[in-house]
Amino acid sequence: FILLLTFLYLHLYSWIYTYLPHIATMPIQVPAADSLHDLFNLKGKTVVVTGASGPRGMGIEAARGCAEFGANIALTYSSRAEGGEKNAKELIEKFGVKAKAYKLDISSWESVSKLVETVISEFGQIDAFIASAGETADSGILDGSVEDWTSVIHTDLTGTF
Repeated sequence: FILLLTFLYLHLYSWIYTYLPHIATMPIQVPAADSLHDLFNLKGKTVVVTGASGPRGMGIEAARGCAEFGANIALTYSSRAEGGEKNAKELIEKFGVKAKAYKLDISSWESVSKLVETVISEFGQIDAFIASAGETADSGILDGSVEDWTSVIHTDLTGTF
């Protein structure tokens, strides 16, 4: 075992010695920044966040985080329009960014395509997507229906595509 570890260590050392000079001189430079806030600055970027109509959860927290760093936010909801509108208003007031809520059926390619066109028309661009929309079945695997299963798969799996 010790011989194996020694071999792996020497092999890794040899790889680092051989390839590190090439990596250090790559044409892609690391962005210079005085602070992490500067490095992660999203000012002028537009981020679409699906599933961000709740008062808490991954979607709205991701939207808040991006807005805190200056991103404009297009958030989506499937059935809670009032939650989406409330969250968009919060982002505008708290972070001073442009934000708007859109109804979206994440399982529908047509609905997603229309959203993309609308957001680009209203925001000018889309720089990132955060897919946090999700659905759970109201029943277990043994007593659930095929329709329940299909709905969850279309939202949670196909919807992230």
